[in-house]
Amino acid sequence: MKCRPQLRSALLLLVVGLAARAQPVVIRAGRLVDPATGTASTGQQILVEGGVIRAVGASVSPPAGAQVVDLSDRAVLPGLMDAHTHLCLTVATQGGKGIDELLQRLLASTLLETNARRALVGAKNARDMLESGFTTVRDVGNAGNYADTDLRRAIEEGMVPGPTIINAGRIIGPLGGQYHGIQPDRPDLGEPEYLYADTPDQMREAVRRNALFGAKVIKIVVDDQPYLYSVEDVKILIAEAARAGLRVAAHAATEAGVRIAAAKLLGVEGQRGAIRPGMAADLVAVPGDPLADASVLRRVSFVMKGGKIVKR
Repeated sequence: MKCRPQLRSALLLLVVGLAARAQPVVIRAGRLVDPATGTASTGQQILVEGGVIRAVGASVSPPAGAQVVDLSDRAVLPGLMDAHTHLCLTVATQGGKGIDELLQRLLASTLLETNARRALVGAKNARDMLESGFTTVRDVGNAGNYADTDLRRAIEEGMVPGPTIINAGRIIGPLGGQYHGIQPDRPDLGEPEYLYADTPDQMREAVRRNALFGAKVIKIVVDDQPYLYSVEDVKILIAEAARAGLRVAAHAATEAGVRIAAAKLLGVEGQRGAIRPGMAADLVAVPGDPLADASVLRRVSFVMKGGKIVKR
C-alpha cells in the first residue's frame, strides 16, 4: 500500500520527535542552582532521559549515544514558574489611570474579541513565556469561553509550544465579576468572562461547570467589588472544588500569601521545581549568578521542558 507524501511527512516528524525525546541528554552545568536553599554547586552534570531527570552529580557519565549539552559557562536552575498569568487576555495593560480604566478596557475587549482570537493570542503568549524560561504557569482566567482549556490541550498534544498550564477556565465571582461600569439593563455583559455566582447553589454549579470544561484550578473574585464573598461563601467554593480534586486561587492580600513557594502553590512540588532524580526535566540556563543578581533571569539562553530542548 502506498503512503501519501503528507502522511509520510507526518509520520517522519512523529518518529523524529519520539527519537529526540528518547535520546539521553547530559547537561554540563557551570553552576547548579538550588532555589530552595539559595545555594549553588559547581562541576555538576544532569542526566535526562524520557523527559525525567535520572541522575545529578559530579560523577555522572554520558551513556552511549547521549547528547551532551555544554552549559559550563552558565548557571542552570529549575524551569521558572508563574502563578498568575492571563495568556488569552487581549487588552493592553500599559497606560491608563488605574484599575478602573483597565477593567473598562477589559470589558470592551470582551465584547469585541472572538474566542478564536483569544486562543491565537494565548498561543503566542504561551510560546513567548516558554522561550523566556517559564516552563509551568497557572493561568487564572480572562480567557473568554474556555480558550485556556483548548490552549492547554493543544500544548499537551504538541500542536503548539508552551509551558505546562494549570488553567482556571472562567473566573467565579459575584454579579458583575470584576468589571466596573456594568449597567443594570445589561448585567450579562460580564459573560462569558465570568461565572456569576451569588447563592450557595450557584457557587457549587459554577465550580462544577469549570471542572466539566477542563479547568485545573478554580479562580474566585475576593476583591474589586462593592461587596465581597463572605468567609462562609469561600468555604463553600473551596469544598466544592475539593470534591473535584481542584485547588482554589484568589488574589493574595498578605505578604505570607505572596511568599508561598510557586511549586507548592501550584500543587506540583513533587514533580517540578527542583533538579533531582525523578523530577520532570524542566531546566533553564542563564549567564552570571541568579542568586546574586536576579536580573540575569531576563537573559535566559537555554530552555528544556519535559526533556525536550526548546531554546538553545
